Amino acid sequence: MKFKFTSLIFFIFFFTSCTVFKQYYTQEINHKAGKITFLMKSNMPIIEIEMNSKKFPFVFDTGATATIVQDTLMVENFHKSAKGSLSAKGVNGVKVEVSTINYPIKTTLFESKNKFLAVKQAEVNNCFTRNFYGILGMDCFINDKLTMQINFSDKTLALIHKDSVNTSDYKEIESSFRDQMIFVNFEINGTKKQFKLDTGFSDFFIIPLNDDPMFNKLDAELYNGSSFKAFDEFSDNNKEIHYKNVEMDFAGEKFVSTVIASSSNKATNVGIRFMKNFDWILDFENKKVFVKRINTENKLNKDFKKYNYITYNSNNQIVIILKNQQLIDYNVGDVITSINGEKVTAKNICEMNIKLNKAVDWGTLQLEIIRAKAL
Repeated sequence: MKFKFTSLIFFIFFFTSCTVFKQYYTQEINHKAGKITFLMKSNMPIIEIEMNSKKFPFVFDTGATATIVQDTLMVENFHKSAKGSLSAKGVNGVKVEVSTINYPIKTTLFESKNKFLAVKQAEVNNCFTRNFYGILGMDCFINDKLTMQINFSDKTLALIHKDSVNTSDYKEIESSFRDQMIFVNFEINGTKKQFKLDTGFSDFFIIPLNDDPMFNKLDAELYNGSSFKAFDEFSDNNKEIHYKNVEMDFAGEKFVSTVIASSSNKATNVGIRFMKNFDWILDFENKKVFVKRINTENKLNKDFKKYNYITYNSNNQIVIILKNQQLIDYNVGDVITSINGEKVTAKNICEMNIKLNKAVDWGTLQLEIIRAKAL
């Protein structure tokens, strides 16, 4: 199974030094009206940015309020650069330390000679193709004199002058703009609830655990662990609830969907798999959101799927990261070392991990494990 990555998706900064404060408030971003094409890879919108006269793929992330570089090699003489240090929180609420720099960066839509960047080296995982080297947050795009248009119909992102905006084929939806984040209203079981627009989240809907009593009476499946990788280790202390058949209404269209509540998540977000069924206009000046339905043959909902276990390749080990609470044979954090007599090695670990996540019934497999408590 390809589960969701939410590490480095959303940062709340705690300035820890005068250096960081100065870096942030002295940056200058020059926005330009124009249009850029993005690619969709693994349900992520990818935009090319330019650094050091080289082009790198970055995720365009409406859920992020900062721009993050995930490879120090992209920054010339990084270890000799003047750097700040700050604490940041990811969507899981866990605090980590990151470096900060001012550095030139540009695209068709903006240019900065001293863009404030957070630098956090990404984990290398040989089982996944690396599709991007950083994250472009909304701090790169918000300008009251320009309106953003996200067109999934032709995979373009544009900043346009307000006198060129045409909303005649669009529907305005209830929304709010706060701290470089955009929230839109859904109606769930007859009650309004706001979700943050998050193109950096590769699924449909996620809420914090115990977020809202409106979900408490719904049919659900309970899990230990987390299918959302964040800064902290996968832990049996994390919990997930997958709510079934949640009645939802957006822009006058009714549908039924699965909604995931996770203790490793602190945000209420709507992700790219829902958003890509619409074209979007974000009016920063008047704080309005307009949508136009596209891909009408596509469903807006996430179908319910029951899992027994989910594993992940972490540091060249196959680790159980999620398990159904009804199962008792294995636990989150257990390491699988052999499947049907075949040892897990660096050469076959990706294939073995896929085999485990495709297996419906682990009772048919002969597994050798190292218990989490023994590690």
